[in-house]
Amino acid sequence: MLTEEIGHIIHSPRPGHIRYHSENFYQTENYSMIKNTVAQDERRALDWATGVLLGNVDFDRIKVVGTSSVGQLAEYFDVEPWFMEHRIGYLRRKAWDTGQQVR
Repeated sequence: MLTEEIGHIIHSPRPGHIRYHSENFYQTENYSMIKNTVAQDERRALDWATGVLLGNVDFDRIKVVGTSSVGQLAEYFDVEPWFMEHRIGYLRRKAWDTGQQVR
């Protein structure tokens, strides 16, 4: 998705990210640390992208839509289902960090 790629530009990758995409990546001695860093970079770019496209979508707005299917929510907000799933996951992480319980 284009917004995620823009997120990578805004939140530039940390050292090791390019090496992760090389042919012999798993032969490097600290590949697990680099893999973890890349996963964090990917999540940060995707969090930014969902904030841009679904910035005003929170749990209250999802409840107003009145559907329980991720596919239906994605269709309503005109995004891909995996993107909607990520936004819901982001909202859950944010709620968890503030001590709220979310189902």
